[in-house]
Amino acid sequence: MALQVDALTFQTDVLALQVDALTFQTDVLALQVDALTFQTDVLALQVDALTFQTDAITKP
Repeated sequence: MALQVDALTFQTDVLALQVDALTFQTDVLALQVDALTFQTDVLALQVDALTFQTDAITKP
């Protein structure tokens, strides 16, 4: 019976580690989404700057 309790405790610990790993992966994914959003915002600003420069060159 004691071995069965130890086995159950071990399985519970492993499950807890798997939950921690999934939480970590979710956090990493959220950071990657934030980074992609930031890169998209930077790209939009670069497009705006290019449009401004183009307008400055082409308009009298």
